Amino acid sequence: TAHISKRRNLECPALQATQHKDCRLAPPPASAVRGLREDQPRSAGQSLRRAAAARRIEMAKETVLLVVAFAAAAAFLCSCPAIVSARKVGGTCALSRNCDAGLHCETCVVDGNVRPRCTRVTPVDPQSKDRGLPFNRYAWLTTHNSFARLGTQSQTGTAIVTAFNQQDTIAEQLNNGVRGLMLDMYDFRNDIWLCHSYGGACRNFTAFVIKHQPNYTLLRPIPLVDD
Repeated sequence: TAHISKRRNLECPALQATQHKDCRLAPPPASAVRGLREDQPRSAGQSLRRAAAARRIEMAKETVLLVVAFAAAAAFLCSCPAIVSARKVGGTCALSRNCDAGLHCETCVVDGNVRPRCTRVTPVDPQSKDRGLPFNRYAWLTTHNSFARLGTQSQTGTAIVTAFNQQDTIAEQLNNGVRGLMLDMYDFRNDIWLCHSYGGACRNFTAFVIKHQPNYTLLRPIPLVDD
């Protein structure tokens, strides 16, 4: 009987198709298929949004760390006097506050030293430098660009962009023994200006002060100039 049933199955294609069809799983409902297809794009979009949000959080953390590091570096270089004000004469610097009290951060291009260093300018007695002149000659201490003092504001309203040669006022220079003053006077803006300029012309960013003004005090310690 078993052989007969197997033979019938082999000889009857319709019966084989029916048995094969019965063995297959039933397809899922159409509504479930539509729901699955709709959920897939939503899941992908949510994943992209989550990844973008995580990236933004990481970038915000990196920005905060950079700001904190920059603030710490600025405080270290510019704000802490116990740290930045301990450099002695000859030490490299970026600002005068990096140097010890009484020192200035400057360069000496004439000596070939273009790197800023902590310096101190002190008056020198001219007699200690040269005593060999005859009695009919004079020797005195002279300052170069005597008016070009560090920290001076231009009366043109423009920031001064030139070399500053002095740290003392004219009065302080005279009190320290200076007897020779180098004053570069230019015909500028139809008046006389003291300029530390170049090329024989005074410019807005090289002009220091105008001589004829009501509150002119730069050269007042010199009686000859006042007269």
